[in-house]
Amino acid sequence: MKKVKLFSLVLLSIITFSCSSNDEDVFSNIEGTWKPVKQADTCPNGDNDIGESGTCELLNRITFESEGIFTETAYERYKGNCEFDYTKNSTWDISNDKLIINGFGTFDYYEISGNVLKIGNKDNSFCEGGLSYTEYTRVN
Repeated sequence: MKKVKLFSLVLLSIITFSCSSNDEDVFSNIEGTWKPVKQADTCPNGDNDIGESGTCELLNRITFESEGIFTETAYERYKGNCEFDYTKNSTWDISNDKLIINGFGTFDYYEISGNVLKIGNKDNSFCEGGLSYTEYTRVN
């Protein structure tokens, strides 16, 4: 009887401590500053259109802060130089497996792997079952 109780207690402990929220993991992993490195349209059949970010785009930054604060800083080419364009502040949240950035959109695809963040949407305009996203690398 003691073995059954001990087994039940161990099993309950494993279940309790291993069932953490994926949203919490994403929240802590997404926090930081990111720069865009490429834009991609991908298809399940391997037909992909991937473009590297341009010189000025590499200066752009998006920042996810705790408490749902979001900031985007953008640059654009003007007379051959990269010039500051704007900084926009907003809020962000993750709900129902979607990344919501108020004033920017709702994204049904986001993935974080190490220092790489991909944000985009499932998009059938390029191909059936396609995916359109921007890939970012962590700055800090």
